[in-house]
Amino acid sequence: MENLEKSTYRISYNVDVYEDSFKNGELENVNYYDGEFITKANNPKDAIKDFFENELFFDIDFKYMENIQDENLNGFNYTVLCDNDNEEVKTNDSIYKEWKKDMVMLYTNNINFSIFEIKETKILDLNK
Repeated sequence: MENLEKSTYRISYNVDVYEDSFKNGELENVNYYDGEFITKANNPKDAIKDFFENELFFDIDFKYMENIQDENLNGFNYTVLCDNDNEEVKTNDSIYKEWKKDMVMLYTNNINFSIFEIKETKILDLNK
């Protein structure tokens, strides 16, 4: 069995939270937060999965992840629908069905993030 050493990744992120009405779409911005997350993983995809599970506490479905098309191709956008406790809402949840009837307000979390691999640098002598 091959022994792969994990790489270290840094994910910089910001999240804009908007009220979301089924009938009227995204409404007022009600929250913003940002931060950095550092993890060890076998590859960038595993690092992103770890970030969503252990920093944001959301599931991620990679087929819905959108590349921001920056020059480094490391920036992404992902959207999560949540309730007022910031718990992710799934399409089979009863509150989702109420939201589709415009009976409750949910919240859209627009997550923008960039991922970087951190490499150790050896500096032998700074005095030369």
